[in-house]
Amino acid sequence: MTRARALGGARQLRRVIRSPLPAPIATPLRAVHDRLAARWGTDLTRLLDEGGQQARALAGLGAPS
Repeated sequence: MTRARALGGARQLRRVIRSPLPAPIATPLRAVHDRLAARWGTDLTRLLDEGGQQARALAGLGAPS
């Protein structure tokens, strides 16, 4: 995977997570997010950000924090 592709994928994923979604899509996604957050005791957005950092590290753009 190229560096640009890794960065682009992480940015796109964050954009999708943070963008407003139509109610028929957003409602089930929120329900899944809430169930996973309750089970793991964490926020999915943070997990996805960490995944993006790891993708950048794998592409040679920096170490994960």
